[in-house]
Amino acid sequence: MDNRLNIMLLNDIEDQIKDMFSGNELITLTNEFAKSVGENVTIQVVGFNSKKDILSKNISDMSDNAKIKFFDQLKTIERVSDNPKLVMKIDELIASKLPLIENTRNNITNLLSDYSSNITTAWKESVIFYNDQKYRGALDSIRLTLELLLKKLLGNDKSLENQKAL
Repeated sequence: MDNRLNIMLLNDIEDQIKDMFSGNELITLTNEFAKSVGENVTIQVVGFNSKKDILSKNISDMSDNAKIKFFDQLKTIERVSDNPKLVMKIDELIASKLPLIENTRNNITNLLSDYSSNITTAWKESVIFYNDQKYRGALDSIRLTLELLLKKLLGNDKSLENQKAL
């Protein structure tokens, strides 16, 4: 299964969005979002770039998961949400990526099910936190999952920081 986003659909969405915002607004939207998810984009100030170039380049700089989150947030902006056909295309783009995310989570859950229930429980809690956009809780639960797994694999009770290098 190809895990890349549908390029044709992505281009169609970009073509519609570029007409809804100014160049400055597109730069602000993409830059602020990229910073919020810990990513960087190329175009950070208005220059001689077209709105399509600004949007395409900055979106292409993002990971696929960040793109999905960006479009999910973008459709809550009134100018976008007032266009039901565009919202439907964004939903289609998002839906095309979700099976891969779910499959990955399920694979991890299945791998961890071979170990004690507290490891699996910590992992499932991280998924719940992530789905609720409580990223700090998700990170803490993932860290706990990793620590519990290492303790089990290495047969000791040391914290993650105190594990010895092999």
